[in-house]
Amino acid sequence: MAWIESHQELARHPKTKKLARELNDTVRGAIGLLHLLWWWAMDYAEDGDLSRFDYEDIADAVMWSPHREA
Repeated sequence: MAWIESHQELARHPKTKKLARELNDTVRGAIGLLHLLWWWAMDYAEDGDLSRFDYEDIADAVMWSPHREA
């Protein structure tokens, strides 16, 4: 089983807060999306290169719907 390292600072990091604002989501929602992306990438983009995936693939990977209520 693979794992990722996650630090408690993530909840207070300016980039996480900016991501939440950009997505019109909460910080906890942004953290959840990041973790879903990281887990998915571990299985499907082990080299970290997401360029072969389109936006819809990545949105589906993190269960993102931009039309949902935050």
